[in-house]
Amino acid sequence: MPHLACIGNLWKNVCTNFKKSNDRLRDIYYAMAKAYRKDEFDFFWNQVGKIDQRVKSHLEDAGFEKWARVYAPINRGRMMTSSIAECINGKLKLARELPIIKFLEQARKLFGKWNCKNRERASYANTSLGSRFEGILQLNTSKYSRLKVIGKPVF
Repeated sequence: MPHLACIGNLWKNVCTNFKKSNDRLRDIYYAMAKAYRKDEFDFFWNQVGKIDQRVKSHLEDAGFEKWARVYAPINRGRMMTSSIAECINGKLKLARELPIIKFLEQARKLFGKWNCKNRERASYANTSLGSRFEGILQLNTSKYSRLKVIGKPVF
């Protein structure tokens, strides 16, 4: 497994070391880190250089393959931060007091809600994916079309 960087932690380092241009770079940085296409990444990369060349050098030194989705040697997935566990913990804070079966049901509902929300957002997307991600999507589609739904177990 390659070493990857949390984009949130990398951004905190930028904020600490380059305070002057934080406000102007935040949205550009996150859009660049999450870009699926190289031309999209390159557009934002040029914007960073126009705002602060020092930040551009810092991000380049960190290694694109560690923080930019488009250069990642593996599929980074939808979460590119190391705080997913913290996010889930926060959302399930009250559920942790429940018996295990009820806790798991709350977790299932949370993930279902997130997936539904993401699917709805994706349905409005009208841009094409890069060939690498299009291939992953087609493979996953062929895999899930063979899945069999089994009724809910009775406890």
